[in-house]
Amino acid sequence: MSELVFIEALIEWRKKSNAEQAIKLLDQALNLHIAATKQASGNLEFYIKLNADFLMELAQEYLVHCGSKPITSNMAPPKYLIKAIKLLENVTKQNCGLTDAQLLLAKARWLANDVNAALRELHNCLQKDPTLIEAHVLAALINCESGSIKAAENNLQQAFAQDFKIRENPVFMLMKSEVEIKQQDWQNALKTLEFAYELPGVKDSTLPPGKKYSLPFGQEERARIFLNLVNVYCEVKNFDAAKRILSRAVGEFSNTPEEVRVMLAQADLAMKMGDTKKALNMLKKIQPENRSFMQAKKKQAQIYLDELKDRNNYTRCYLEILDADPSVNNFKMVAGALMDI
Repeated sequence: MSELVFIEALIEWRKKSNAEQAIKLLDQALNLHIAATKQASGNLEFYIKLNADFLMELAQEYLVHCGSKPITSNMAPPKYLIKAIKLLENVTKQNCGLTDAQLLLAKARWLANDVNAALRELHNCLQKDPTLIEAHVLAALINCESGSIKAAENNLQQAFAQDFKIRENPVFMLMKSEVEIKQQDWQNALKTLEFAYELPGVKDSTLPPGKKYSLPFGQEERARIFLNLVNVYCEVKNFDAAKRILSRAVGEFSNTPEEVRVMLAQADLAMKMGDTKKALNMLKKIQPENRSFMQAKKKQAQIYLDELKDRNNYTRCYLEILDADPSVNNFKMVAGALMDI
């Protein structure tokens, strides 16, 4: 029964982009699974009903709704992130050698902005298996986002040393490009992304991706390759190529959870090409129920302030954030933004 509810949750998010209902269904699936586990009469039956693989799938799906970046230090972790962490702690406690669960737990701790705990988890993984490519790549991601670019570069070199064919993996190439972007090494980032873009499953989603290891590759990672490539083309002033890739992204990610990211990229490209009006129109399309709404409103506010010297609309953008989510953290953020003017 819990598996059926889990499938409903997947459909709710993948097909309808309804995050709120999808999370409710995940909670329901988890509760049903826990109830079934409690009915186990002995140790063997308990481990069978525990079904670590299913718990990992549940946790991974909770993490999908956490985005690809950690929460800010002044934010409390959302309930579904806390549930994912507790689930994975339980799985790793019952299955000490299950490195896939440890990798997911490391990612969950990182998304909760507990960088040290995430890196400790990865260190434990690599002590058990130094050849675990996935741990090296995740460590690279965490170090890159934390500003430890040299450490991230070293992590990627370790992964490459374990298997030269890792270059055929789009997630590895995505991570390599993000390190190069942080280093502002635009020419190498361009080579990396152009190579990644042509890999099976990236440019053409109908082709099956190459060897994936257990690195998650889905719409989010695919969209990041597209949008990183757009960004790098802009940096090297190849706006025609940027528009071509972005135009394809619009078609590829229409009516998916990644559609809003593409809209944000369209606004960024319009700004870089000096079209302020188009950028504002793109940002205005992003609705309050979307998790990128705050990011869109902050971009919009900055355009009003920097480009149009319009303090009234700058203020209005921040007040709209409060209308959508009047949390304590948002009041503090808005207060800071208004102090700036």
